[in-house]
Amino acid sequence: MRKTSRLVIILFFATILIVVLAESVKAQNKTLVWERHDVELTINSDGTMDVKEIQQIRFLTGSFTEGYVYRLKQNTDGMSDFKVYEPNKRYEHWASEKDYSYGVHENAEKKDYSYQVHEDAEKYEIVWNFPRLYSGNIRTYILEYTVAGVVRQDGSKDVLDWIAIPEDHAFPINNSTITITLP
Repeated sequence: MRKTSRLVIILFFATILIVVLAESVKAQNKTLVWERHDVELTINSDGTMDVKEIQQIRFLTGSFTEGYVYRLKQNTDGMSDFKVYEPNKRYEHWASEKDYSYGVHENAEKKDYSYQVHEDAEKYEIVWNFPRLYSGNIRTYILEYTVAGVVRQDGSKDVLDWIAIPEDHAFPINNSTITITLP
């Protein structure tokens, strides 16, 4: 009887280990490429800046249900007026009822065609959810927001200190254009 109990316990833990490893491998097999990541910056006369990011993404392997970006607060007075949409589909700003800890969006409630904006002391995280997509799909996502205090005075000069496309990307960007429109 004891040998059977030990065998059952060993099989139970082996099964758990296999499931955990399989999920880990599945998560590592997600790949995509930004076909385009264009950014349009419009400087307003009040010193704010309207940002429009146009991200055309090709999903190569795995399945996807969300996208996210981080934008630093550094050299700004904050960000507001967030919007996320596809060319023919507006996303709803949706706040989860669950307590949200910054950086763990995997545990947040999800609703298709919705987005959430989370803030900590250093950055904003914009997370958008969509119906499951698989390899071979191409989607264009548009993010808009306003940045306050990004244009600073340095003597007689106005200085724009903004990183339009952050350096750290898990996947490559094939093409990008940054356009700045002055008041």
